[in-house]
Amino acid sequence: MSYSQGTKLQDKISQEIIDCVNKMVYKEGTNGINVSSVLKELKITNRVFYNRFRNIDEVLLIISQKVVKEMRQSILTPYDEKHNYHQYIISIATNVLIKTYEVKNNFSDYMFINDILNKVNKEWWVEHIVVILNYGVKNGFLKPVNTEDIGYAIWCFCRGFNVDAIKGQLELKEALKIFTVAFTAFIDGLTLNKDPRPLLKNKVRI
Repeated sequence: MSYSQGTKLQDKISQEIIDCVNKMVYKEGTNGINVSSVLKELKITNRVFYNRFRNIDEVLLIISQKVVKEMRQSILTPYDEKHNYHQYIISIATNVLIKTYEVKNNFSDYMFINDILNKVNKEWWVEHIVVILNYGVKNGFLKPVNTEDIGYAIWCFCRGFNVDAIKGQLELKEALKIFTVAFTAFIDGLTLNKDPRPLLKNKVRI
């Protein structure tokens, strides 16, 4: 796991602290996690902690950076041209939602605050969404739209829905049902020609 700039010692104890905070996040969420709770859990002193990290936010930042990398894997799998394009693009979006529930269920507030201020992360997602859209436009599946604008709109829609669904404690099954209907309607509105390639009977998580 990479460390943020400013981290002091990087050793076995540093990783134990990160692992401890990571477990606490997924068990209890970020609220209430502080240096004192980590010291108590690991039976270490203030000095041990502050020799390695400036504060608890630095540890949370390291964990959030790992979460961002995990989230990005949902869109990095190359497209298999034997598969239906429209199903592929919808599957990516639903898989991002599933991954969001897996890694952010107890981390949503902290991740939302940090992600929304992270211009680099937004630009990364929009750039990769645009690549997928450009393929659809080039091959006649999507209308000749401004893919950068649409890519940004998709980022806003997916991100806003995912965060609100989690903060609203919507069950994943219900969230997927609503999201799939809405996002499919969005893609249908962009569709120029239906992809003749057959749909996969069993949708594989990409």
